[in-house]
Amino acid sequence: MAATMTLGTLGYAASMFGMGLLDEQFQRLLLLQDGSEPNFVAEIVTLFCEEGERTIGELTKQLGKRCVNFDEVAVFVHKLEGSSATCLKTLDTLRVVFYDVRGKFKAMLQLEQQQAEATK
Repeated sequence: MAATMTLGTLGYAASMFGMGLLDEQFQRLLLLQDGSEPNFVAEIVTLFCEEGERTIGELTKQLGKRCVNFDEVAVFVHKLEGSSATCLKTLDTLRVVFYDVRGKFKAMLQLEQQQAEATK
């Protein structure tokens, strides 16, 4: 993939680095790509996505139970952490973005409420 990445794909990866979604581990993964296995990185990325989706599904199922077994939850959380060094960083980024959007929504609703009161 490193040798075969298009400019568009490189740009997309660069933006993911900029957002903190990728780190030096992905760069090292790119260096493992060679002509003998041209789909190596794509296969690893696909495996990561599939396994992550399965793990998140299991985690959601465990947390949805009436009586949560936190030992099992810890196993799935550990799997997520192990499969992605940037998982917690991504979660932190998601949290920041959420609170930013939430703050903007609150400001928007306050402004709307003030305008409604002003027209009364």
